[in-house]
Amino acid sequence: MRIIDTAHHISFSDQNTAPQYACIHQCKKVWWDVDFDDKPKDSCPMCGGDLVEAIEKVHFNVLYAANRDVRYKDIKKIMQIPQKEKLQIKQYFDIGAKLNNLSFIKPAFNEKARNEWCKSGSVLDDM
Repeated sequence: MRIIDTAHHISFSDQNTAPQYACIHQCKKVWWDVDFDDKPKDSCPMCGGDLVEAIEKVHFNVLYAANRDVRYKDIKKIMQIPQKEKLQIKQYFDIGAKLNNLSFIKPAFNEKARNEWCKSGSVLDDM
């Protein structure tokens, strides 16, 4: 399990490795191989920007790492999220969901995300 800090996001993953890819365009998000399935790894799934090999302390910092899956309390401890979202996330954990990559945009970048890289209809539209 990894909790990762990037320029615009806090990401949670059940992966026991550091992220392999980093977006160097608008969103600055990190990605793991499992995030791509059979998709090409040549552009960011979020903003379409260029991806490079992710380098710790350049593209991301590890906030926490453990040899286990992410737990609801890990997210609750790090993020302040609305009650409605907390309940949805908790329900997923209660039914045994696993996290490949769950990212939260840092509040200071919500407007930037809305205007530059998130599609209409995203969770940001509810904020």
